[in-house]
Amino acid sequence: MKLHNLTVSKLFNRLDYRLSFENDIITIITGPNGYGKTILLKIINNFMTKNLKFFFEIKFDFIELGFSDFNIRLTIVNNILNVEKIDLTTNEVNIYKFINDIINERDFVEAFEAQNGNLVKKRFIKRSVKNSTYLEELNYDLGLEHIDDLKWLDKIIEDTETTFIKAQRLETSSNSRDMGKRTELTIKSFSKALARKIRRASMISSNIAQKLDSTFPRRLFEFSQEYRTPDSIEDRLLGLQRTRNNFISYGLLESDKENDSHIPSHSGLDKAYMSVLSLYIEDALEKLKPYNELYNKVDLFVSLLNEKMLAFKSVKISHDRGFYFISDGGEEIELENLSSGEQNQIVLFYDLIFNTKENSIVLIDEPEISLHVAWQKEFLDSLGKILKVNHIDKVIIATHSPQVINGKWTLTIDLFKEINGER
Repeated sequence: MKLHNLTVSKLFNRLDYRLSFENDIITIITGPNGYGKTILLKIINNFMTKNLKFFFEIKFDFIELGFSDFNIRLTIVNNILNVEKIDLTTNEVNIYKFINDIINERDFVEAFEAQNGNLVKKRFIKRSVKNSTYLEELNYDLGLEHIDDLKWLDKIIEDTETTFIKAQRLETSSNSRDMGKRTELTIKSFSKALARKIRRASMISSNIAQKLDSTFPRRLFEFSQEYRTPDSIEDRLLGLQRTRNNFISYGLLESDKENDSHIPSHSGLDKAYMSVLSLYIEDALEKLKPYNELYNKVDLFVSLLNEKMLAFKSVKISHDRGFYFISDGGEEIELENLSSGEQNQIVLFYDLIFNTKENSIVLIDEPEISLHVAWQKEFLDSLGKILKVNHIDKVIIATHSPQVINGKWTLTIDLFKEINGER
């Protein structure tokens, strides 16, 4: 479900925007401080993640998000959030209402009223005006606890996942029963996350190997009944060896010098041996499948950092440690000792490469933070390479930096011009 446009009326009681996202995969929002660049990203993110509480925290007349098949219109009246879904084909309108949960449960009153000989349960909410209190009858379900009613919103979220990369991205907060709330450097958190991804791929590969190995004799018998030409055996073994070497180079697999060290010529292969090799190759490739997508992402991550971004150091990948850094003198550099610019770039690239999904919406707030001008100029080119691997549906960037734009002004929406009618 594609997001086509965003309309906001009287943001902060003064700003009116209608932003179109249809012209390109990348849209860059620019504008002076105070024009709401970050808030616009937050509006999209909080709606797409079903955090409707957010909309009680900002001032606006209405917000409208335009999708392929319908529009969503948000308004707040008497502390009630109205969510209207307008079908663009049938013009059918469905309205959902939610109350700000800052209203305490004790402010609700339930009573029974006789109607046509039956007792009907009714719910009221206490309202105060000056020194008077009255009860307002509620004729609809209220409360963010009823958010499960928005099944259609679940469908949007399922089809279009949203990733919000915030401006303050160097630290991550987490909560646990034992430790309570604690803060960790994001770069350390991401390094651990990569190690978990590698271990998960290894576990899946091991499960596949166990199933294939247990059925190998039976499948070999069935396989040997079919004719196989020897022409491709040598090429397929070479391809398998290259794939393994690639995975080993990034620490996804452990090195095995004897494995595939000798590639036999097909000229001396009899039919039985050829069948064994053919099935072996098919099984080996199947066992490596869990690493394929991860390898593509790791390869891109490493190449982007090592080719252009890191001075006097390089990034390494480990099965146990995720990623780490080695100086050109061979010494390891602790993650916390990297510069803020390096950490920002690494965190940004990791988020974009490993934490986004196909057909998702990615929101990036101020990618230029702490980055050298040369890195800022490279950002859109690097982003283009990431889009080819992850097939992201839409990227919306908020920035102050002309260097990030790097001449691609056709991708931009200038909020100052929007307000002053200079589109």
